Amino acid sequence: MHRSIEEVAAFILSVNDKSLSEEEGHVYQVWEDGEITLQKCGSLLGQRNLHCITPGFDYHLPLSCMPYNNSKHGWAYVNEDNAKIVRCMIGEWIKDKHDDLTRL
Repeated sequence: MHRSIEEVAAFILSVNDKSLSEEEGHVYQVWEDGEITLQKCGSLLGQRNLHCITPGFDYHLPLSCMPYNNSKHGWAYVNEDNAKIVRCMIGEWIKDKHDDLTRL
């Protein structure tokens, strides 16, 4: 299915849930290149290592598509199911935009 960049960005924004990062436990993050990571959240958010669950693609969405960014990388806080859906959408968008990808 061909989705516009606006549709992908709107979906990411709709599933982003910052409250997941505020609870004690772990939170999934999906990044602008489709990488999925897991890290501790709550009082430990940002103080521990990120654990790569699924590596990113060779290309990425513009940072403006992600709810959060630090001018180098963008991310969204999501649950596990939505992380997989967002990654798939990013991969499909990249594939549509870049026919010469070496891996997907």
